[in-house]
Amino acid sequence: MNIAFFANQFAQAQGHGIARFTHNLFSAVQEVPNTPRLIPVATWSERSPEDLAQLQAKTGLKILPWGRKITPLLWSQFNFPPLEWGLKSPVDLVHSQSLGYAVATQKPFLITIHDIGPLTHPQFFTDKPSWILRKSLDRAVKQARIFICVSQTTANALTEYVHKTYQKDISAKVRVILEGVSSHFFEEPNFSALNSLSMPKAPFILAAGAISPRKNLARVVQALNLIKNKTNHHLVTVGGSGWDDAEVKDLVAKYQLQDRVHFMGYVSDEQLRALYRQAELFVYPSLFEGFGLTILEAMASGCPVVTSNLSCLPEIAGGAAALVDPYNEQALAETMLHVLENEIVRKELVAKGLQRAQDFTWKACAEQTVEVYKNLVI
Repeated sequence: MNIAFFANQFAQAQGHGIARFTHNLFSAVQEVPNTPRLIPVATWSERSPEDLAQLQAKTGLKILPWGRKITPLLWSQFNFPPLEWGLKSPVDLVHSQSLGYAVATQKPFLITIHDIGPLTHPQFFTDKPSWILRKSLDRAVKQARIFICVSQTTANALTEYVHKTYQKDISAKVRVILEGVSSHFFEEPNFSALNSLSMPKAPFILAAGAISPRKNLARVVQALNLIKNKTNHHLVTVGGSGWDDAEVKDLVAKYQLQDRVHFMGYVSDEQLRALYRQAELFVYPSLFEGFGLTILEAMASGCPVVTSNLSCLPEIAGGAAALVDPYNEQALAETMLHVLENEIVRKELVAKGLQRAQDFTWKACAEQTVEVYKNLVI
């Protein structure tokens, strides 16, 4: 059985979000007995020729011949040419790893849905054109045999949206397959990886994610301002700049927190693991998520977590994090301070977090995904 494993993110140089998901799932599937052959497929890659050649040699990645710009145009407007026409190997099934493209294929088709936030919560995603996802979902609703959702929250949102928008019930086609946590996060990191970062001398709180309204970093800064005279903790943030980058940095200046807030930008996985281990608290008051892998990574690293009581985050946290109203900076500040000052609470959250993170494995994710493949092709 040959599975076309379609994800432009697989060919990206930055290993975050869906890119990390695709590589972890791809690697885990290789360990499943009697596994199908996965053929990673992308329309383009920004990697250097040497770097791309290494990835292709390691994984068998195929780059489609029609180009980065023409492929999505042809697929969205004409549902042509079929993805499998761009491959030399025979294909039995096409698995798209996200709603990024309206994939054209004549083979049995399934798609993984990480979230449909741009369609249901557009106020958090104005930097993403929702029509692209709508076009992709249009195609998937007509053609997909199975929708794999990464959380029950995402599955519920998808079925409700499709029923309301398309007057179709796809609940029988939906499978919930939870993501996994890499075993590396349970292991001792290489702390020397932090030597290239300008780390604070003081103990710190860690926040992760692109600086965007959805990640709610502005309220983390506001919360830190409320407790800055009660704790000596700094705030370290990791992730790229987003579309409210200036607003967050203006808040830092307004509250005179320039010496207490440190913007690290993108960091490597090894640096991220070390940051989780050194942080005294991981704070993630996101307003919307499809899964929320970062809170599990922090838990696996032995870092107590404060997170949002909205979206899928209570589902994923499973009682192992302190939940807070992400719109209430006073409540966020009080919860952060409570965890930082109370050693009993900290130890309890760390123990529960380690246990919770162990429930999410890439092995289980891969086995369930392979089972879906086999059931579709039979």
